[in-house]
Amino acid sequence: MSLLPLWGHLPLAVFVLSWGVFLLLLVQLKYKDKASHQLILLSILSGVVLALGFPPLPLTPVLFVGFIPLFILFKKIKTEELNYHSWFFVFNAFVIWNILTTYWVANASFVPGIVAIWLNSFFMTIPWLGAIRIGKRLPKWRWISFIIFWLCFEWIHLNWEMSWPWLTLGNAWAALPQCIQWYEYTGVFGGGVWVLGVNVLLYYLFFDSNHFTFDIIWIRQKLFSKLGVASLIVLILPFIVSMFLWFNFKETGTTVEVGVVQPNYEPHYEKFKIPEDQQLFQIEKLAAAAVTPNTKFVIFPETSFGEVGGVIRKNNINQDPRIIRLFDFMIAHYNVPIVAGITSLNDIPADQLPTKFSRAYRDSDPPQYYEIENAAIILKAKEEPIPLYRKSKLVPGAEIFPYKNILPFLKPLVDQLGGTTAGLATQEKEWSLNPTH
Repeated sequence: MSLLPLWGHLPLAVFVLSWGVFLLLLVQLKYKDKASHQLILLSILSGVVLALGFPPLPLTPVLFVGFIPLFILFKKIKTEELNYHSWFFVFNAFVIWNILTTYWVANASFVPGIVAIWLNSFFMTIPWLGAIRIGKRLPKWRWISFIIFWLCFEWIHLNWEMSWPWLTLGNAWAALPQCIQWYEYTGVFGGGVWVLGVNVLLYYLFFDSNHFTFDIIWIRQKLFSKLGVASLIVLILPFIVSMFLWFNFKETGTTVEVGVVQPNYEPHYEKFKIPEDQQLFQIEKLAAAAVTPNTKFVIFPETSFGEVGGVIRKNNINQDPRIIRLFDFMIAHYNVPIVAGITSLNDIPADQLPTKFSRAYRDSDPPQYYEIENAAIILKAKEEPIPLYRKSKLVPGAEIFPYKNILPFLKPLVDQLGGTTAGLATQEKEWSLNPTH
């Protein structure tokens, strides 16, 4: 599989080489002086350190110093060159961060992967520009405002149609859950406050003056100053609280046995080329091995069926041959409920207005509309209605055309990602599915 086009680390090599050549050309043609070389190195250092802090590497604590090179960079730039030079060097850092951590997006589609990386890097510079604007009027609040702007950016980036949550700072701690048990109270944005707060405090502690040195006595004096003690408390206290929660956690409730089935089809080259009947046979084979008389329910993967063999019609779901087949499997295996992901089609009744997700059947007169859904269902008994829940956090491009009325020129990129103009239909509100009741 690794030998197939655009798979593995090939996009990483292409992006790093291309951006590296671009930077070398800039150094030769524009940034020829030693001061500019230092600024480029600082921005590269920041991008690399921020990338090292994200999985799969277990180096997340380096994020506590990831933004400091950018703060130092800002201090070195002349006031009259502040806007342009500051923006480019920060953009360079974010491009490197994005390339090293999200290059794999290009494995789905190369050109959209390029657009995603560079567009996300541009968005990341907006909090920086906001902080610079505040800093012109209130210099002491420049980096404090950067924390606020960055968290606002992350919240917007998580909730709008161009959602890109992979580089949310708080998500970087996924590989070290023992360090962030307090997320149950603060959510992922608490991790962002922690990372950014420590960056700002350490910068003010060691680099705000022009007298930084590696002298042990000087460093000790800094650490035992009021700001040094405050920095250590902000850095260490969340670790202590998390460890306390980690080691004092007691499981409650009833332990249940759940079967999890994953046929592990590669989504680009296998999943949509293997006949659906063969895929269902493999899923049933794995499920049969996972189910025992004590199993409360079994989980199948997203889009287990409804793609290769045609969508499941929501309005007639109980009569679909694949659903009937799964009910037969369920009856033959202790009547264990099945939770499965499907691709479904919802016909819009003639007396209802179409939604923004609606598509018209070809040659229908008057127009008849339908919606496509990436959904989850629960199968418990043939005579019961089948609950269906629509996926509502959609992947930009592949599952939703972001702001299609404002950005119609993105249609070629959406097409390359396998998406459509209508996109997938979503839930109007959240509700829960319970396979055991």
